[in-house]
Amino acid sequence: MDKSIVRFILRFSLPQQIRLLLMTVCSFPILYISLELPKIIINDAIGDAASLKQVFGTTLEPMHYLLTLCGLLLTMILINGMVKMYINTYKGIVGERLVRRLRYQLVELILRFQPRRFQMISQGELISTITAETEPLAGFIGDSIALPAFQGGTMLTILLFMFMQDPILGIASIALIPLQILVIPRLQRKINQLKKERVKTVRHFSQRIGESVDGMMEIRLHGTRPYHLAEFSKILGELFRIRLDIYKKKFFMKFLNNLINQLTPLMFYSIGGVLAIRGELTIGALVAAVAAHKDLAAPWKELLDYYQQYQDSMIKYEQILEQFQSQDLMPVVLASDSSPTQLSSNIRLDRVAVGSELGNRLVRNVNIELPSGSGTAIRCKDPSRLRALARTLIRFNPPLSGHLRFGEDDLKDLPSDLLARELTYVGPDAFLFSGNMLQNINYSMRLKPPSETPEQLDGQRLWEISEAEASGNSTDRFDGIWTDFALAHAENWEDMRHWLYEGLKVVGADELIYNVGMNEKYNPAERPQELSDGLLRVRRQLLQRVPESGLEHLIERFDPQSYNCGLSVAQNLGFGIPCPPVSTPASMAAHPQMSALLEQFNLTDHALTCGRDMAARLSELALDAGPLDPLPDNFSEFDTPDFRRQVSELERRDPARSNEDRILLLELFLRIVPLQHGDDLLDSTVTEQLLAARQVVMARTDCPLCSSFDHFSEDQISAGLNVRENVLYGKVVGTNPAELRQLQQLIDAAMRDEDAESMVMVLAGFTQVGLRGGSLPLIARQRIQLLRAIVKHPKVLVMHEALTAMSLEERATVLRRIRTHMPELTLIYLDQEIPQGELFDAQYEIIADELQSLETDPLPSLASSNL
Repeated sequence: MDKSIVRFILRFSLPQQIRLLLMTVCSFPILYISLELPKIIINDAIGDAASLKQVFGTTLEPMHYLLTLCGLLLTMILINGMVKMYINTYKGIVGERLVRRLRYQLVELILRFQPRRFQMISQGELISTITAETEPLAGFIGDSIALPAFQGGTMLTILLFMFMQDPILGIASIALIPLQILVIPRLQRKINQLKKERVKTVRHFSQRIGESVDGMMEIRLHGTRPYHLAEFSKILGELFRIRLDIYKKKFFMKFLNNLINQLTPLMFYSIGGVLAIRGELTIGALVAAVAAHKDLAAPWKELLDYYQQYQDSMIKYEQILEQFQSQDLMPVVLASDSSPTQLSSNIRLDRVAVGSELGNRLVRNVNIELPSGSGTAIRCKDPSRLRALARTLIRFNPPLSGHLRFGEDDLKDLPSDLLARELTYVGPDAFLFSGNMLQNINYSMRLKPPSETPEQLDGQRLWEISEAEASGNSTDRFDGIWTDFALAHAENWEDMRHWLYEGLKVVGADELIYNVGMNEKYNPAERPQELSDGLLRVRRQLLQRVPESGLEHLIERFDPQSYNCGLSVAQNLGFGIPCPPVSTPASMAAHPQMSALLEQFNLTDHALTCGRDMAARLSELALDAGPLDPLPDNFSEFDTPDFRRQVSELERRDPARSNEDRILLLELFLRIVPLQHGDDLLDSTVTEQLLAARQVVMARTDCPLCSSFDHFSEDQISAGLNVRENVLYGKVVGTNPAELRQLQQLIDAAMRDEDAESMVMVLAGFTQVGLRGGSLPLIARQRIQLLRAIVKHPKVLVMHEALTAMSLEERATVLRRIRTHMPELTLIYLDQEIPQGELFDAQYEIIADELQSLETDPLPSLASSNL
């Protein structure tokens, strides 16, 4: 990055700045004419109204002459305003483009930071620097050349005009400017120092907030909240002092500047008045001079503000550089004609010494060879040594000495793109990006920017490309398909479906993902028709097989003539899932036709009573759980602060006191699921009346409330039910574990018969993983991370404490599957413990700072197959 903001501006926007400069120069004659015309209007058109006027050989009456001059002045004003508008707009474009370029460069640097860099600077500081601290630079960048040229030229034009009226007035107009030039910069320098101090304090404040958020558990555990609040109070007090000093100096500078500006008109009135009384100056010239001085104040103020803005921007840019100037950058090696196109998986470490982030030697003189397709395990009780060695193997940290070769090529010379495709790593952190599981599994294959044909480039896309090029940003389309299917030996997602299914088996995630998919809410409109058809075929099989197996009693089928205890009152009432426009129990309870329907079947009092019973149950559960603990799982849908508060307030007053209370009670009634919330909440009288009301709801299509249901049908998949409920066409009500296992086995067999099992796993892939994968347990994150690594068929896999959430036996199973299904893969396994069994060709242990070999028998040949 450029060391100076001026060099940065000139390097990336010099042609645009020259264009602004030329436009600025063109505006000065227009400005001079607009200053001269009022004097001519006053002295010639109004002051000498008795004589005819000659204009370009044409004689004009005084009235016509006056109106012509006024029209010309209006034209000049419009042209001047339009030129200013164009200049200001173009300045904004130039400024925003360069700030976009600067932010892009900063993000690019972050993506190249070594891991140790993030131990010295917090995320909060980096985010604040890229977003907030670069924002004010846009204004200065656009103004950097155009504003001083425009305002300086404007000021000189006005001064020239004033000297043309009278030299004495011209001298009076500039008499106090040297005083401002002398005083203002000195005050500004003091303000700049305070602003530097303020930025550092704000960054420190951001860093301490981030650390407190990360350490919230420790703060609560040890009761150190007052200590941290005292620290924040001290930082905020220091920030307040700095800002107060800035305000004092800034507004004193403004007071001084305004005072000097007000003295100049006083000199005009006194000196110009004397000259006018003596007859040495016309009244028109004096009025024009006073008016011109008003115009002079604006560019002079703009120049002073520009100086302050320049100082601010220079400070901000320097401090941004301080944050991002780092020698700890990951190398980016570009491919050349002599670069290899394939990575050799035959690895040799020749006298390699590995160090920590601080340069301390942790492992010395490593001399080993890892043949292509081999498995090597390295164990060590010191995790820092394992981490350092693992990061050296993947070029995160360079070796302190020695050479790490892949075939005949040194690791440091291999192209980065080649390493991204064929060398991969899984570590202990198991980081997942926000999104769904499938996006995280597929993430490692997003290496191929989507191609675009000229026919696909509409006006909006062409504008995006043009602006990206002008700002030095990437022009690749983000919302296209980045997946390089060739890495997975596939052509499209359909080809990859079965492969992903096999991959899930390899990493041991097939059962986990399959169960997630079976419990996933299903919406046919959002999923391929092929999946819906497959689930319908499974349903038809199960409708026959379940009764034959004697397990029918475990399921309560969806029957239009029966009340289903596994459904809510609302779902039973409409024999289906509510959908827009009346799609929630709250909107149904507030709908006027709901009250009419309940009245028609004498259900109003029953509904309010049941709702009151439900409210009492929720209040009792909330009291038992306490304000900070969650409600039981079967009541989790009610576990929100707002709903808890509403129910609590409802219990403290007469439930029928207001219409809002009545609606809340009806909502509670409509949300009752006997199987989850207790079968004592609804008696047989209520369920019979609800069944009678169901017939009316299903029959009426003219009623907005009645038509807001997607009715259950054996011939279609229902939105709102999960996959298991859809294929069973009912709710599971049995509780016997052995029988439930038998039922699940029936479902699994039918899913395999209809080739729906892999489709359900893909469906599970749409489950959101949460921020950093926080909604999934560690073992699930580790399995997904491992699948993400092997999905692209790498040649070398480095596993560094990647399976810590599994037992040693589970780790051995996963490793055996990887080596069986990927026999050409060179596997390097680093951990504190090594799974038992004939899994590796060689084993080593780091003792002190030396790598020592452990005697092992060579691996027998493993069956090979393509994943």
